[in-house]
Amino acid sequence: MIGTSLTWVAHLVTPEELTQARRFATALGLAVLSDEPSKLMLQTDSGDVVEYCTSDHGLPDYFFATGATVVGFQVEDLDDAAAKLANAGFTPAAPVGQGGGVRFQHVRGPGDTIYGLIQPAN
Repeated sequence: MIGTSLTWVAHLVTPEELTQARRFATALGLAVLSDEPSKLMLQTDSGDVVEYCTSDHGLPDYFFATGATVVGFQVEDLDDAAAKLANAGFTPAAPVGQGGGVRFQHVRGPGDTIYGLIQPAN
């Protein structure tokens, strides 16, 4: 076991759906981490992140290539988790990134679906 938990999910939405997401977040009382014209990032009480993005947000082409949702798993050791997935035949979609207090790696999972591996920065 590499110490995982589901911690982040991103959804590709239309501009109209982004407006709906803002109302949805307000009704649920989610904390707003970022509110931009093409992106809304929210946080639950337990620290999990829900992100809504429109297609003009400037995301990499691969990000939503196989679906409208990307799920991220928090891992204890990003490098170890990425190596284990690579050994199992699942390749990185991009280099390791850093931002918002985390290191992350996007990997291609089953069906080329993109998943995020997320390690809190220490």
